[in-house]
Amino acid sequence: MLQQVVAKNIALYKIFQLLREPLFWGPILIIYVQKTSGMSLSDIFIMESVAVLLLSLLQIPTGAIADKIGRKNTILIGILFEVIHVIIFIFISKPWHVWVENFFWCIGFALMSGADNAFLRDNLALVKREKEYEKIQGNAIGQRYLLIALCSLATGYLATINLRLPAILSLIPCVINLFVVYRFNEIIPRQKEENKINCIDLMKESMKFVSNHAKIKWLICFSVLFTTVSKIWFFTYNPYFELVRIPLEQFGYIFFVLNMIAAISSHCAHSITKKLPNYMSNILILSMISIPIILMSIIVHPICAWLVILQNIARGYHAPYIENIMHQYLQSYNRATVMSIQTAVNNFFQVVGMMIVSQLLTSVLGLIGTLKFMGITSLVFSMMLIVSYQKIFKTK
Repeated sequence: MLQQVVAKNIALYKIFQLLREPLFWGPILIIYVQKTSGMSLSDIFIMESVAVLLLSLLQIPTGAIADKIGRKNTILIGILFEVIHVIIFIFISKPWHVWVENFFWCIGFALMSGADNAFLRDNLALVKREKEYEKIQGNAIGQRYLLIALCSLATGYLATINLRLPAILSLIPCVINLFVVYRFNEIIPRQKEENKINCIDLMKESMKFVSNHAKIKWLICFSVLFTTVSKIWFFTYNPYFELVRIPLEQFGYIFFVLNMIAAISSHCAHSITKKLPNYMSNILILSMISIPIILMSIIVHPICAWLVILQNIARGYHAPYIENIMHQYLQSYNRATVMSIQTAVNNFFQVVGMMIVSQLLTSVLGLIGTLKFMGITSLVFSMMLIVSYQKIFKTK
């Protein structure tokens, strides 16, 4: 009976992951916000940095809430906020509208983040299938990237008909996900002594655990570097494409390829990590978020726009790879809280990075100078992480 319930939860979880992100607006996100609300690229970076700062403040409390009231309920509330966020996004016409929809996105994302992969990992633990986490999570995320890739093919043409069409169509999967998450079965047992710990004590205990665990701290630093550079780099996609004169209708084709690459990478993550030592995986991921940016800043040409493919190989590989390692050091009662601490730290440094970039964009550096600065900085920090890995994880 338990096996059947877990199997159903895993199947529903895969559908949830498939539909958890807007499917149509990725290729034109920055252009959409600029043209419908009148915001500049620098303004968008500032707004996004504030939104991510709020997200980082919400991450740890919402992770503790998920550990206390259950993953299903927390994710379901998060999806409700996501639906509201998309509805507002459809109708934005002024800068403050974008600020409001970002506020709802922050709450929804914070509630789901940490609770989602904790739900999967704990279900697998109940039936002694923990080793399948990386494979299942990689496949689930890979299928989402595949669906986004297919939807991206239509995005450019939809936008030429009406710029708001991609946003309108993106509401459909959010609504469907409400019913998917509602059917989750919360079957994770809680020990009585663990239930007596309130959310504040759980947060304190989890932060102490992270601060005293060298390997967890290294993994968080690795994730911080990857997610921060990836976030900022993504926001430069549209401006770079425009700079090298790639037509708007071709943006969808580019994002189709990018998400197909990410889907394949995510799907193959489990197979790759079985053959590739973690040390080499670290070098592979970090090199793909530093060297291509430097090349794009040196050679400003349409062909260099395709270097973002390398970042998407790393994007598909990163999540299942790093989450699987993290979960090996965690226990069920504070799993979502610790994973939310990781995300909170990620978000804080994304804020710092975006605030710096927003200033660089408006200074003499401009877009190309900013990319060069970002690529070199990323390469330096990557080398520092790679050197420290062998000492902390005691590898030969």
